[in-house]
Amino acid sequence: MTAVTEDRSPSSNPFSSDDEFDSDVVCPSTAVRSTNANREGSVSHTPLSRRRFLRVGAASTVAAGLAATTSTACRGAEIGPVTTPADSVVWGVSTDANTIRKDREALRAWFDRAAALPISSCRTVADWWLIEDRPGVRDWTSLDMVVDECRGRGLAMTVTVAYAPEWARDPEDRGPRNTAPGREYVTAWAEFCRAVARRVPADSTIEIWNEPNLSAYWGPVQSPVRYGELLKAAHRAVKDAAPGMPVVAGSLGPAATVGTASMSPPDFAGALYDAGFQPYFDALSVHPYTGAQLPSASGAASAVRAGLYPLRDVMVAAGDGSKPILLTEFGTPTGGFDSVGVAEQSAHLLDAMTLWRLLPFVSAAYLYTVDDRDSRSVDREGHFGVYFSDGTPKPSLAALQ
Repeated sequence: MTAVTEDRSPSSNPFSSDDEFDSDVVCPSTAVRSTNANREGSVSHTPLSRRRFLRVGAASTVAAGLAATTSTACRGAEIGPVTTPADSVVWGVSTDANTIRKDREALRAWFDRAAALPISSCRTVADWWLIEDRPGVRDWTSLDMVVDECRGRGLAMTVTVAYAPEWARDPEDRGPRNTAPGREYVTAWAEFCRAVARRVPADSTIEIWNEPNLSAYWGPVQSPVRYGELLKAAHRAVKDAAPGMPVVAGSLGPAATVGTASMSPPDFAGALYDAGFQPYFDALSVHPYTGAQLPSASGAASAVRAGLYPLRDVMVAAGDGSKPILLTEFGTPTGGFDSVGVAEQSAHLLDAMTLWRLLPFVSAAYLYTVDDRDSRSVDREGHFGVYFSDGTPKPSLAALQ
């Protein structure tokens, strides 16, 4: 167990004040075309060879992708899919809840399997509940092991800070594992975010929470205002610890607005803007899962119609068109509800990755995930890997190499 006072500081920050995100960047109108036609039908594009569109420079990082997108994104214009350089999107892989609980040997094996994919970044979680289950005492083992693997393999990091320990929740909310902290614990939350920013590599990106638009990942009821309060506190703490470290808001799950159970990504983001939280993030993130439907399809569940373009419209309307969108989870399950067969997963992932490459406002995309959580389970959450849970590759692994 490591005391709070033993947090280590990062190396020198690679960002200067000139690298701060400029909300007034405007790009030429020739770089965009209307989204209206695309919303009426399938996205039209020529599929790329997998090696060409997965090519990523060895020095690419998510932070660099944020800065690059900021310089080319358009403000106050309709954003449509346009062809961009193959290395303009940072490709990564996202861990799942089981990954961060592995011992060192099992974690190294997980990263060995991930190394078969052409990635340059890894998204993981700094789980407040796991790291600080008692006030003021932090065990950084789970995060440090992931940091060590990423450093050793030259992978950039996006670190999702989330999940209040039981002691930091409102008394009436002390049930679900994914509950948000109570308002009286916002200062403790901010201190944890500051400690994370000091703990991870200086070129990391910090993402605030995971799918707060879903009550299942917020509890007891999703609330854009309460989320915004945590976002604001986290942003100030991270920038205090590492001024150039990007802070990403959202991590929004795929959902429609249904009572108190969920809010759609555009509705949730719109509420954040309406409540005045625009200054407290450098980018938005979303999880454009489409289940058994191809992401480029024209149906209501497609990634473009159901999430990305409406979310982008909200950002542009708020004057935030220069900020990029990160896709911090995407993938296709091969079992359970709304899934595809093992042989079909390859086509769905290739379709998604081709589409993400064509969206000029997307700066990074993270495949969820490397291993199935449980290939024998009837729960779809157990089937998102490109490996079965016994380590055997699915056909999709070869398709992505």
